[in-house]
Amino acid sequence: MDPITEEKLSALREEHGDIWHIKGDAVTIKLKEPVPVTGLDGSTKLVTEKETVPWEIVFKKPARKDYKFFKALLAQPAKAHDAQEILLRSCIVVPKREGFDALLESFPGIPECPAVSEALTESLGMDGEEVEKK
Repeated sequence: MDPITEEKLSALREEHGDIWHIKGDAVTIKLKEPVPVTGLDGSTKLVTEKETVPWEIVFKKPARKDYKFFKALLAQPAKAHDAQEILLRSCIVVPKREGFDALLESFPGIPECPAVSEALTESLGMDGEEVEKK
């Protein structure tokens, strides 16, 4: 996937309103067999050892119905482990669904990584500050 430009982000803001752009730090992976990999510059090479692969996602504010579904999943112990991924999937803008699925195959922890969790919390209108009781 090509890097997400400021122009693309502006277009996405125009289309979706508030958006959150998360860039994952490069991740070191070790491949069992040589694999052809196309870099961001379009060049292709065989990767046999460690390779750093950055990732990016953009998501919009979740709909109220999706948040309610998320909360319902959290209340079900057998389904709670998938709740955050399902919430993120409901509002992902970039990459498209197939690309997001492929990204999660490579890096399944993305929905729970701290940057994504914090951004989702913010998108729901919760900033992590303690609410004063009255």
